[in-house]
Amino acid sequence: ANMALATHVSNSGFYENHRGVPVVGVYRWLPKLQVTLVAEQDQAEAFQPSRRLINVHLIAALILLATAAVTALYMVRSITAPLSHLTATAQQIAAGTLDLTADVKQDDEIGALARSFNHMTARLRQAHAQLEQHSEELAQANAELRAENVVRRRAEQEVLQHNRELAMLSRRL
Repeated sequence: ANMALATHVSNSGFYENHRGVPVVGVYRWLPKLQVTLVAEQDQAEAFQPSRRLINVHLIAALILLATAAVTALYMVRSITAPLSHLTATAQQIAAGTLDLTADVKQDDEIGALARSFNHMTARLRQAHAQLEQHSEELAQANAELRAENVVRRRAEQEVLQHNRELAMLSRRL
């Protein structure tokens, strides 16, 4: 106010008033009246609405952040849980438990992957069953061949014995 009176200027700023309290002040030189008009407000009072607004925004940001974190956690679990189950099922099938199937609870990429995995496992079971059937057929054919070889060797032994007997008879004659 003294500066406005001395310099005849108008301005505003932050300063301490005559009681030593920090204030926001506006002073205006009024030339017609040859006076300075001063308006002051304590800084704490002047900035209280701004502080409240900052606090409200901070609380809203924290709530949004917490909501985003919970949503992200839910999304991560909704993806990783089915993948973990599918991985465990695949490991058991790889270990030889071919009668398992993956649960299909979702109709998304993970569900499509589980359905494809179940189709692949079904074909693997079918191929495994066919291999076992062929293996049994080969084992049976092998047993039959062994039996026929035993019969053939006996027949060969008999033919050899018969040839020896013929040879001995032909020498005597």
